This record gives sequence, structure tokens and C-alpha cells, in this order.
Amino acid sequence: MRILAIDQGTSATKAVVVEADGSAGAVVERPVAVHAGADGSVELDPEELWRSVVDAGRDALALAGGEVDAIGLANQGETVLAWDRVTGEPRSAGIVWQDRRAVSVCDALRPAAGRLAEISGLELDPYFAAPKVAWLRGRLGTD
Repeated sequence: MRILAIDQGTSATKAVVVEADGSAGAVVERPVAVHAGADGSVELDPEELWRSVVDAGRDALALAGGEVDAIGLANQGETVLAWDRVTGEPRSAGIVWQDRRAVSVCDALRPAAGRLAEISGLELDPYFAAPKVAWLRGRLGTD
């Protein structure tokens, strides 16, 4: 069995075709520009992110010379992005795990931090996706 494994990370997307014997038939890496601002923002361009995944995958398949039986994808679990549900177009930049702009959301929830940790198993921190989603929804004016 041949597998195309794609790891979409903060600063690059890597695609590897793993051969049946476990060896790497092809390895391709495509950079992704990270944009950091003085306001604590750390963002990725959603179109560039998408292109890096597609291009790395296509190039790895071409280098490996053939089809694969399966595809696996690992991504940045704490990076969030808003999409338009009708058009499928991005409505925001990718808000990276390092972004600190959701501190205000966490500060507002601080009185409930203990209960939130009890429920979720996670400490209240703008690193996590939920505060970023709340911040982003407020910025986009969505409910």
C-alpha cells in the first residue's frame, strides 16, 4: 500500500509518498509565509495555505510516479479560519496558534476558568481554537 502523507504546518506544508516497504518515495515541502503584527497577530493567507497543500501533494505524487491507495492529512489543530458557507471563500486570514489577539476573550471568561478547565480539560488560553473563534466572530460581526 502506498500512502500520501501531508503535514500542513505553520511555516510549510510537507507531502511524503510512503511506499509499501515504509520508505519515502518522494518528499516535497512548500513554504507558507507567516505574517506577524505588533498587535499580537500571527496569520496565514488562506489561499496560499490551500495552494501549498495542493501543490505539495501533486508534486510528491508526480515525483513518486504513480497512484496512492490512501491519503493522510495532519494540520495545525489550533489555527482557525472563517469561510463563507455559501461561496466557500475565506472570510478571514488563518489565525495561527501563536496569535494573541483573543486575550480579551480569555480575560472576559477568567471568572469561569476553573469550570471551563473542568469541562474541557484545557486551561483558558488564547492558544486554543475556541477563544480565537469567539474573537474572530466578534470581529466579523457574526453570531
